[in-house]
Amino acid sequence: MNLNLEKLLLDEILNDNIHGSSYLLEKTVNLLKGKELSVQLKFAKKIAEKHKGMAYLVNLKDFIEKEQKGCIEFYKEVREAQREVLERFLKYSEGLSISAIATISYSGMVRDALVSLYRKNPFSLFIGESRPANEGVKFAEHLFNSGVKDITLMTDACLLSKIDLYDLIILGCDCFTDSFFVNKTGSRALVLLGKYTNRPVIVLADRFKKIKEEDIVLKTGEKEEIYKGKHSIKVENPYLETVYFTDNVVIFY
Repeated sequence: MNLNLEKLLLDEILNDNIHGSSYLLEKTVNLLKGKELSVQLKFAKKIAEKHKGMAYLVNLKDFIEKEQKGCIEFYKEVREAQREVLERFLKYSEGLSISAIATISYSGMVRDALVSLYRKNPFSLFIGESRPANEGVKFAEHLFNSGVKDITLMTDACLLSKIDLYDLIILGCDCFTDSFFVNKTGSRALVLLGKYTNRPVIVLADRFKKIKEEDIVLKTGEKEEIYKGKHSIKVENPYLETVYFTDNVVIFY
């Protein structure tokens, strides 16, 4: 890989505020593969520092540093863990009556689960647009191109107000601990509303998404993504939030 292409790929990874950790891990592996371990570690540290709280990227750095193995070995183990989780989820879903599902943001694990589930038993899918980056829009397009044809795209507020439409809520996560998981802002309200209305929530993760609580930093966006006016108006633009496990949540990992 020439230096210009390498820099371009690194910048894309560092500045990506849309995709989930599965996608970013794959791009990181493409950047690092074939390089010496010391070089892999240097890049992995830089990426993990930028994307604090994305467990795959944090754990990749730790894997290279502690296990003295490269990114390809880590990626193989992650993919096997993802495959096992998907199999267990699909087996679990056989006992559910599902006609409508809600989700938010962009998750590789959720994508694979929804595509596999839809092939077995088509359902209506409702997706929040996931402001301000609108990764939910890209997720809807990706799923449609992958064969999931019954999709309704909504504003994030509308996704909450239509809670009575859904049989099931499926979420991904950037990382999790024993007491909570981290996902796109809006997930907490969806989980709590699901609890209030007796709707189950599935969180899809794997063992490589578990992380120490002290390593978690919740990413925030720029003020200008929300407000570009001239007035001194305070803006909050958190991309991620913690969601504590409630009794309606089942996490697969």
